Amino acid sequence: MQVLGTHAGIIHLLDSTGERIKSYKPHYASIVDISLDTNAEFVATASLDGWHIISASRTCTNDVELPRTSCRTFYKHGRIIHIQLEASNAHRRS
Repeated sequence: MQVLGTHAGIIHLLDSTGERIKSYKPHYASIVDISLDTNAEFVATASLDGWHIISASRTCTNDVELPRTSCRTFYKHGRIIHIQLEASNAHRRS
């Protein structure tokens, strides 16, 4: 899986051939970093809007603004320029 982030805060998930699987908008400003876990189950993004968001790639719906209550959200005042998911921390509770 490939993941692209835009200046408009949109995430595009692509398959191995480059075809779009889905798109969603978790941010209100440019996305500056993206991280995937080893199974491509979770997507973590950092943005100039001050938020970094961890969302499950399979539960995001196409072409909608993602409510921040549907994923783990963290706010840090100021600019965030990097985010990284640890491979050993990627698991679901249920």
